[in-house]
Amino acid sequence: MTREMLKEELGKRGLKFIEKEVVKNGEMLHAFEFETKEKDGYGVAVLLYPDELIAIAEMRGDKMDRVVDEIIEAVSDENIPKEISSFLNKEDILKHLYIEVEKVNNNALDEIRRKCEYCEEIESFLVRRVVENDSLYMETKLKRGMLEQFKIDEEMAWKMAEKNTFAEGQILKVSFGDNTMLVATNEHGNKGAVQFLNKEMMNEIKKEYAVENLVILPSSIHECIVVPKTEDTDLGDLSRMVRDVNVSTVAEREQLANRAFII
Repeated sequence: MTREMLKEELGKRGLKFIEKEVVKNGEMLHAFEFETKEKDGYGVAVLLYPDELIAIAEMRGDKMDRVVDEIIEAVSDENIPKEISSFLNKEDILKHLYIEVEKVNNNALDEIRRKCEYCEEIESFLVRRVVENDSLYMETKLKRGMLEQFKIDEEMAWKMAEKNTFAEGQILKVSFGDNTMLVATNEHGNKGAVQFLNKEMMNEIKKEYAVENLVILPSSIHECIVVPKTEDTDLGDLSRMVRDVNVSTVAEREQLANRAFII
């Protein structure tokens, strides 16, 4: 599946959009901007990143038809609020707050961010989801101005985001030979590496394997590998593994850190 193939199929389905370059997380990305719709005196334009959608589809084994169906649903009138004011309120903002993680971004202005206590290369930040369906949603990074506008306490925002984010947490046990690999992600398989901050879930793993610490291998922003730490665990070897995978497999914008770390 390629961007050109996706463009062609969207055109066949009658979707109108323009292509543009957008700076996201300090990187220039290609985007599809769909028709602006006037709602409640506001212009609402849906912006999707085709390369990200294709990468997720290939990871899940989705066919082109499913990807296009989800895009059509996301940009449909039914999924764009009839009144913008209906989701510009404190209660709705808190209900749809989530946490994500990425490499430290010193150019992220006015965003709600925290340094990671386990790894200096990582920051967590707050996002607000706008539209959701089974496997596709749109979101925007929460700005400090929005907290001030709606008189939302920052600590309250983090607590609600933790509740929403960690409710989606999953540990997948992937077997290969006599070994089992633990993978932390979310139910969407998208931007789920943040689950290493899910202390309840991590404590359950520690209890199950009777260890005091875990080693996290940040394979991408979408997931991380969790290794129970024993006397034989070699952090240097695991860090080299992370760097090798980053170089050979993971797109730069989806890399989380260049080393393993202990929690």
